[in-house]
Parts: sequence; C-alpha cells; structure tokens
Amino acid sequence: MTTVTTKVYQLERRTFLKLSAAAVMAGGILDLDAAYAQGVCKVISDPMSPVQKPLSGANSAADFRLLYWIDGPMNDGLPGYSGGLLTRARLSVTMKSDQTVNNGSTGAEYIESVSLVQVDGAQKNLMAQTFFAANTQTESGKAPYAVFENLDLSATGIYEIYVAQVANNMTTVYRHTLTNPRPSRFDYNHVIGGAVPAEFAQSFITDLAGDIKESNQYYFTAQGTVNNGYINTPFGVSIGGPHTCRARILEVKTDGDFRIEVDFMHGDADSAHYMRYFLVLDPVGRVLGGVRRIFGDGVSGKVEVRRGFFTPLHPTASVGVNQEYLDANNKGYGRLHGQRITSRANPALVAIQPLNAAQTADYIGRLSILDCPHINIYTDDRFHAVARASIKLR
Repeated sequence: MTTVTTKVYQLERRTFLKLSAAAVMAGGILDLDAAYAQGVCKVISDPMSPVQKPLSGANSAADFRLLYWIDGPMNDGLPGYSGGLLTRARLSVTMKSDQTVNNGSTGAEYIESVSLVQVDGAQKNLMAQTFFAANTQTESGKAPYAVFENLDLSATGIYEIYVAQVANNMTTVYRHTLTNPRPSRFDYNHVIGGAVPAEFAQSFITDLAGDIKESNQYYFTAQGTVNNGYINTPFGVSIGGPHTCRARILEVKTDGDFRIEVDFMHGDADSAHYMRYFLVLDPVGRVLGGVRRIFGDGVSGKVEVRRGFFTPLHPTASVGVNQEYLDANNKGYGRLHGQRITSRANPALVAIQPLNAAQTADYIGRLSILDCPHINIYTDDRFHAVARASIKLR
C-alpha cells in the first residue's frame, strides 16, 4: 500500500541555490535535514503521519497537498508480472497551491523546481528534475504540472519528490516521500477519498463515486481483478469482444472549454451492461469533464465530452435541466442538475442540485485543460471493463 509523508523546510533562496549547486557538483541532492542541523534552514511544519489509501493517486494532509498519478506498468507493480521485462512508468505531480507571476514584486509566489529522487538506504539518487521560469503563469492560476517519463519505478521502492516554491526571496521546500508506489487507478477512493462531505450530497462527484462503489468491475486485488473487471490500456483486452478506449480532440477553446469525442466500446446490451461514463481527467486524475449516460437514452456510437458535467436529457426526466449542446448523434445534453432517471437498482426520479460555488471552483473553475501537458480519458460499460486512453497536448 502506498504511503505518503511530507516535511516542509524554509531557507533563504540564495542559500538554497548555493547549497543545491554544491550538492549537484558532489553528485547528490541537498540534504535538508543536514542543513537544518547546521542552522541554515528551519522546519516550518511536519504535518504528516503516514497517510494510506488503496489504489489512489492522491494523498494529502493539512494545506501541503501533493497530487500525483502514476501511469504504469511499473517493473514489479503489474498483476501477474514475473520478471524479465523492463517497463517504464510516467509520474505526474502538482500541488494544491496558488501561483502568481513574478512581475518584480517581492510578493510573487511560484513553483521554481520539482525533483524526483530515489532513496537507496543512505544513498539518494536524483532521477529527474524540471524547472519553471519565474514568469510562468498557468491558466488556472495554480501550480504547474511536472511530468517525468520513462521512469524505472519499483512498487517496493522509496522515492522523494521535492517541490521548491519561491516567495519573498525565501524558498520553501516540500519534501514528499512515496513508499511502495502503485500505478494509479480511477477508483472510489480517488473520487471521494473518505467520508462524503454534506455539501457533496447531491453532486456529480458523489453520484459518480456511488456508481463506482456499487460497480464490481472497479474492485481490484493483488492478483488482478474480481468479477471480470479490469482497466485496460489503449492496446486492448478482450472479454467477449474488444474493450478499448478510442478518443479524439475536436476542439480546445481559449477559455478552457473543449470538445472531445469518445467512441463506445460496444453497443448497449441491457440496463446492467451499457456504455455509461465518459470522463476526461487531468494528469493527476481530477475530472475536467464528464458525461453520465442513462440507459435507453437513444445515444449510440459515440459521446462528446465538454468541460463540466453533463447527462443526456431523458424524455421523462427533462424538467428543470438546461439543455447545453447536441452531441454527434444530435441528442440533447444538459448539465447534471435538475432531475434525471438513475440507472441503479429500482430506477427512480432523482433530484440533482446545481454545483455550489466551492464545487464549481474545485471541479470546473480552478482546473483548465490549457494547463495540461496530457489528459487521460476513461470510459466504462458498467459490466466488463474500464478502458483508458491518454492524449498528449504538449
């Protein structure tokens, strides 16, 4: 099980750059604990005892939240892996912090660098590093994504992620330690991550999480999956026919809206086996846009996903739902509020409230596809499979 711990250090930026350069010349990385012992930096917070979540890609504590996503397969993190095949993983990270442009003001606050380190006993080996310009501004005003490709990651290894943030001529370093990392999967824990807050009681996120929790195909074991469920890559796996996610970008607008077309994996069989969710995720697994289909809505072949959350307008449940756009099949879609027919056991008319301001900020307003170096697309058939595709935007 993946464990994430965080420790936060602060020191003068000039001192940080000097010590970091000396460490690189010596073939290593800045030892923050040694710097603290020497009195040249201070620990401003030690907020985290180990936090554990099965299969999830986001672990957090206090305000020092690291969001990460590992695209497998890893060398020993693949079910059924028996050795002999070297694989390479991709690690995407960001933090939940605001980013301001350095316009000469000492109040500017921005992420300057992100470093990935492998811990091997007392030895720390720098695996990858990326730097951001002081005037880098993200569309959402949040910290940028750092993406490390072609990584030799081990599911039994220990890795440290150093995020250096500059403000007021000071450098704050967040050292996040990942122990026993696993490939990330879009599961119930990733959507909710614990108890459902009251303000999410009638939202797309809770509805999505409830469907995931009630759907057997989303449950995984160390040996594979249960009840025939699995997540597959774009290369495809077959259970009674091919199950692959095929998607294409139709449009990305300057305001951050987008149109992404996702094909059905197959036609609808019955109310327990039909193409249900079509989701577009940012590099660390947050939902940029999603469509939740209702069985019997008459939509076939493909669905168009846009920024925000939509559901097809059902003929008997369209009261109070504002029509937003027509999909490729000329079927009306509306944002997920008003009334709809649930597709769970004993279908009934369910009221879905509009997203409140905080939800809009978290899931729509504060995320932008324009910031994303790549996106992940997920679709499921409620019975056999969750399929995934990845599209690079940079």
